[in-house]
Amino acid sequence: MKKALVLAVALFLFLGHTIEAGWVIKEQSRFTDTRKKQKRKVYAQDYLIRFDEEDLTTIINLNTGIIRFYDPRKKVYWEGTIDDYDKDMAVLLRAQFLKRIQDYSPAEKAEALKSFDRMLKQLQLPDSTVILHDQLLIQVTQTREGKPIAGFETRVYTVYVNQIPVEDDWIAPDLELLRLPMLERYYEIFNRITKYYEQGFHYRSHPRYIYMQTRGYPMRVKEYGYGYEVITEVKRVKRRRLSANLFELPGHPRRVTLRELNE
Repeated sequence: MKKALVLAVALFLFLGHTIEAGWVIKEQSRFTDTRKKQKRKVYAQDYLIRFDEEDLTTIINLNTGIIRFYDPRKKVYWEGTIDDYDKDMAVLLRAQFLKRIQDYSPAEKAEALKSFDRMLKQLQLPDSTVILHDQLLIQVTQTREGKPIAGFETRVYTVYVNQIPVEDDWIAPDLELLRLPMLERYYEIFNRITKYYEQGFHYRSHPRYIYMQTRGYPMRVKEYGYGYEVITEVKRVKRRRLSANLFELPGHPRRVTLRELNE
């Protein structure tokens, strides 16, 4: 009887974990200089996360480390690990750079490629190395209680780089997007992806910054440092069990390289 009870409890705990509901989050970003707005939808459940933006869907399996970028207009996708991404990104950036210098003389082209290779080598260094090399002092301070956003209470954190405020985050402690090990793995992958597009944001790989992000979901983020502000805010949050199909690609899209995906 005792063994049966233990088995029943273990089964309950196992099932309780595997049928845990996921999250659906709608966000909007706006740029204060152009007044442009961008919408994004986030789905997260267990070890899976998906982002739907205007013309790109990103799906990450945090158990396997497999990333997929899907273009719904062209019905094409790229798939690989973060190391595969680094290799393909180097090919993509080199092709784009060669196109820009196609009218250079042979001597000018050789010199430009040397500079490009140095830049790429620096770009693909671990962010922690860049932080040390650039002597970045990262500080994160909880400054005040924030306003409720989309039904969640928030706390405001300010991020400083070399004592200059660069970002305010309204964190909701009661919204846990992913369990901690998966969340840390997500930020490791996310930082390596975005550093190609958001150079100068190496501070986001700092342990203090990641610790802030693991305190809850950022319901509002105000970024400085561009000469303008980017403000991202959650508009709606739903808690529900998500279908496994949501984290698969629709139909039978064609697999391509990153270079083809970006053409």
